[in-house]
Amino acid sequence: MRASGMGIICDMVAIRNCVQADGHLSWSRLMGTTTRRKFTEPLDSVYALLGLASPEMREAIPIDYSASIDRLYVDVATAWVAIERNLNLLSCVQHLENSASELSLDDAQWQMVQAARMVQQSMRVLPSWVPDWSQPDKQRHRLLYRENTYHASLGKKAEVAFCKGRTSITASGVHVDSVAVVFDARYDTSKVKKSLQELEFVASAASSILIDDDAMRRKVLDDDFWRTLVGNRTESGESPAPDQWAVAFKVSKGEVPVPDHFQPEKEPVERFAKFVIPLRTQLNDAMEGRRFFVTRRGLFGIGPCHMRRGDAICVLFGADLPMILRQHDDHWRLLGESYVHRLASGEGVQLHLERQEDFPKEEFVIR
Repeated sequence: MRASGMGIICDMVAIRNCVQADGHLSWSRLMGTTTRRKFTEPLDSVYALLGLASPEMREAIPIDYSASIDRLYVDVATAWVAIERNLNLLSCVQHLENSASELSLDDAQWQMVQAARMVQQSMRVLPSWVPDWSQPDKQRHRLLYRENTYHASLGKKAEVAFCKGRTSITASGVHVDSVAVVFDARYDTSKVKKSLQELEFVASAASSILIDDDAMRRKVLDDDFWRTLVGNRTESGESPAPDQWAVAFKVSKGEVPVPDHFQPEKEPVERFAKFVIPLRTQLNDAMEGRRFFVTRRGLFGIGPCHMRRGDAICVLFGADLPMILRQHDDHWRLLGESYVHRLASGEGVQLHLERQEDFPKEEFVIR
């Protein structure tokens, strides 16, 4: 069975358990565990899930097949924030490859592209903070986000204001870091050993420049590096990832053999496969559609494939993962979620509380 198939089974089990326990799921849980759902009618990307949602969400989103798909998605995003008081919907934003470069356009160019799209009806016309749930299955990847797995904002409720027309939101948070180095090449699931070796070379080179302390540099390369690439969790959402995966990571890179005590009765090829499968399954899911990066403070992360040097790493109150934002004059555009090791468990909020002069609370206008 393919790794993605195992992930879908885990998601189905999680959904069943929640419905049996509570009678419904939070919209955060639904979106986090149904990334690869399929549908023929775009409106059903929302309507098909309402039966599993909370009564408040069902009341806020009446089923109307004459509705505009764009307005429906904005309504869902708005209701999600208002009802659950979090910003985990931002994790569902996944910009398509052919729209990634447009995040760099100025406002006039952006409006021209959006107008052309409306005429062509080739893509949804949405603010950068509203997920496009109509994207084809093959162009979506699994979310890093899992409910109750990460705690970047330490449980702080979202502080959000919607502009008139809901084309933008103003969200409170902390600008904790910026992207310093982005690894250009994609992680190749068919060439795992080569990909990991190349990634480690980039991590080592960047760390030698950004981290002065030798002991800390060695620690981040030995532990932080592999934990970052798997989002420091298992496929089922358990965090942190098990310590024994450190050995599986070295085996995957060809540095050490499979331990002698592991299923010695099996053939070498089978022993190798069984030993590394749990790690590689999560590694493939976490790295799909993402790139490895290093921050200016020397932290490791994985984030949207179209991110670049200088993009902001922000902890928005109410979001369980750090978000990557790009500034445009008086506002920001959302690129997507990220996993940054040593920022996904509330460290950014702690920096704000302890060093407010260096990490002040800010208001981010996101369009």
